Amino acid sequence: MPREAPKVALAFVLDRSGSMQQKVGDVSRLDIAKEATLGALDLLNPESLVSIIVYDSEANALLPLQSIDDIEVFQEALSPLQPGGGTSLYPALNLAYQELSSIDAMARHIIIMSDGLSQPGDFDGLLRQITAE
Repeated sequence: MPREAPKVALAFVLDRSGSMQQKVGDVSRLDIAKEATLGALDLLNPESLVSIIVYDSEANALLPLQSIDDIEVFQEALSPLQPGGGTSLYPALNLAYQELSSIDAMARHIIIMSDGLSQPGDFDGLLRQITAE
């Protein structure tokens, strides 16, 4: 019998910039990121908490931190996403950090799915802060 997955808190950070429209076979890079996110949700303990943050030139919490007991909520939120805009990861990473910082969980992780270079930001400083917590 497989070991039960632990309860965790995850923030998925998805790049929806214009370059994510590039095709890989018959699907876009953004479609691959959406499917990877949904596939990961299937592997998690149902009591885990998940947030989905999307970014291009700006960052938005597509879904704030919530339980994954209803996967359809995540499917419906991801389905209409279309690529477009620039690539500014720093605000999205900071938003993911803010979402997870107050949560008491066995593990807290940020998963970034991107295909490109980002606009500059104090990534070193933010990553030190994230790691320290």
